[in-house]
Amino acid sequence: MNREKAGKAFEETVGTKAINLEKLEEGLIHETYSAEAEGREYIIQFSGKDDENHSALEKCLEMYRLLEGTVPVPETVTDEIREIEGDRYVIVEKIDGKSGEKDISPDKTGNAGKTLAEIHSFTQFEREGWIEFEGNDQRITEFREKSLKRKKVSELEEKIEVFEEKGLEELAESLEAFIEEYGEIFPENFEAVLVHDDFTPDNVIFLGEEVNGVIDMDYAYSGLDVRNVVKSANAFWMHDPVTEWDVRETFYEGYRRERPLPEDFETLEMFFRVETLIQLVGSMLKLDELSEREQEFYREKLLEEIQRSREGLKPE
Repeated sequence: MNREKAGKAFEETVGTKAINLEKLEEGLIHETYSAEAEGREYIIQFSGKDDENHSALEKCLEMYRLLEGTVPVPETVTDEIREIEGDRYVIVEKIDGKSGEKDISPDKTGNAGKTLAEIHSFTQFEREGWIEFEGNDQRITEFREKSLKRKKVSELEEKIEVFEEKGLEELAESLEAFIEEYGEIFPENFEAVLVHDDFTPDNVIFLGEEVNGVIDMDYAYSGLDVRNVVKSANAFWMHDPVTEWDVRETFYEGYRRERPLPEDFETLEMFFRVETLIQLVGSMLKLDELSEREQEFYREKLLEEIQRSREGLKPE
């Protein structure tokens, strides 16, 4: 791919030449460009090499249209996947502001929590599963594992194997024992909501301290609100895990401004804090994104969280 092809795709779609066409590099799966035209800013994304059926980009378009008018999401320019010289792409308008990737504050974190609650309040689904679209209709397709709990337990087994492969056998044993002992805490019956499964500082756009947009919804599904809240709070904590303020509690407080958390949230939070940290850290380990120093840091933190949760979950 190259800038020339991106410029051509933009001109064919928008009807005018792109100004300040730039390739965006950091943290992106898809080949992505920013562009300007007639006072408006745009994002052009081409399907990644691993996305042979282009489902991720298409899913984002569909989710943006679904959420339009409820929480701030990019306005779509292409209604569907388009093709140029054998490559597939989409174009959306760029949301004004900056992601929280490099700058998170208590106000931003609380406002992000409130926005996630707005997403969860948007709609409820008849069951858990993948959200699929056919024209203007949507349907929920069952997970291959038959339930969210089974799906996540299966993913946990894979992530714990990664810890073992990276030489963290003692931690892997502790994680496996924790999940085996407390796995029944994972609810099997719940009211399914829209889950943004990658609600990280990178995917929230801020204008000042306020949330001005939510992006990258290709992982969205119908699932459990509490788990999504805790996983997102963990992701914000991991942005700066040595900060002096309580990132997770700030996120939860923001969420509560819009939507209540369940009465047994304290119990669920202790379990899901460990479970989603395994998923998040395990994914980073698998992609070799952690230095030896960072691996040691998260090893210690996971052991601390296991101990904290065991003490809180043990029978009185």
